[in-house]
Amino acid sequence: MSTTLSLINTVLRVVSAQKTLKIGLKTLANPNYFAVVRHASCYRAAVLKAVNEPLVIEDVKQVKLKKGQVRIKVEACAVNVSDLLMYQGVSPVQPSLPFVPGFEISGQILEANLAAPVAKEKKAKQKENGKQTTKDNKKKKDDDDDDEDDDDGEFPLQNGDRVIALSRDTLSGFAEECVVDVKDVWRIPSSLSFSTAAGLADAYALALLGLARRACIKANNLVLITTGVGGLGLAAIDVASNVYKAKVIGMCKTEKTGELLRQKGAWSAITFGEKGLKKKVAELSGKLGVDTVFETVGDEVFNTAIHSVAHEGKVIVAGFASQKIPDIPMSELLTLPSFSLIGVSLRDYRETNYNVYRQLVYDVLTLHEQDIIKPVISKEFKLEQVNEALKHLAETETIGKIILTTSSKK
Repeated sequence: MSTTLSLINTVLRVVSAQKTLKIGLKTLANPNYFAVVRHASCYRAAVLKAVNEPLVIEDVKQVKLKKGQVRIKVEACAVNVSDLLMYQGVSPVQPSLPFVPGFEISGQILEANLAAPVAKEKKAKQKENGKQTTKDNKKKKDDDDDDEDDDDGEFPLQNGDRVIALSRDTLSGFAEECVVDVKDVWRIPSSLSFSTAAGLADAYALALLGLARRACIKANNLVLITTGVGGLGLAAIDVASNVYKAKVIGMCKTEKTGELLRQKGAWSAITFGEKGLKKKVAELSGKLGVDTVFETVGDEVFNTAIHSVAHEGKVIVAGFASQKIPDIPMSELLTLPSFSLIGVSLRDYRETNYNVYRQLVYDVLTLHEQDIIKPVISKEFKLEQVNEALKHLAETETIGKIILTTSSKK
């Protein structure tokens, strides 16, 4: 009963936050809400000219905006494992040199080249026609595809808007400015700091995608979450424990990290180096295995994780922070209990189910607005310290977010 009441209260808080956030977005859409500083034709950026060589801070000329793009004054940018892999030249998606890394950005709109907004009357008519067409045709493949991002339609981005962006295609976040496709930009409320915003969207949206949409976890489900460097594992623990009230076992490298996992909501925390790790998980799960595994590390940790899943459980593969992709023989998989192996990717949803991609980040902002989730920012560096930031990510056991900032604003 208490769990049910807790979930009901969470839902009510989220609904309230959505209303609050939408009101805030209308306010932010007012062009007079912010005074935007006139920008110069050049800006500073951290350029990678050769793999495994220090990034160079240099002046970069602005490019003209194409239709559907916005120019953002970058206030903060997360340093992610994917950035480190590009720096090392081992990323599955390696841009041509030279380039400016960084994709998880927060800042203010400097300039926008967008289509004119649809008039409300016309939009309402289009919406009604769309509903009628849906009734006349077969049921859509996915109900989520009906969702519309009303905020962006009614209140187009304008100069001065505070935003976050996920610029996976063009990167360029390690800079004072960057150009991003409007499809990858979301407004943020004034209560959300730029540093926190830069570490929020990617990990939490991916955690929601894997745990809620694909694994469909419920209250009291037993969920095993592996954590490596970066903030993905912590985000998954935050979502599973505090949003869905699942019983979380966190797997990490050190006992010190384990304490952080418990503070974040994990019911139990165990370390990779413990003897009889599979047996330990079996004891915690009552020898039945866990309902869901959310795997972010790869290598041998993945092997342990798949041996811990219950019959007809689900293993969500969300990353490989160890930089080592696991290699499991098919013959070994067939000796394990029947389970589902599911890969999740925000990039894929952007291309194949765009409305879900948009809604995931919007849901993350809503949950944060209600103080249900909160990213852990482990360390901040200035843009000029970009090489120190990458070294810190590569050589330490940091499991929170690392953030680059370009100004004194928070």
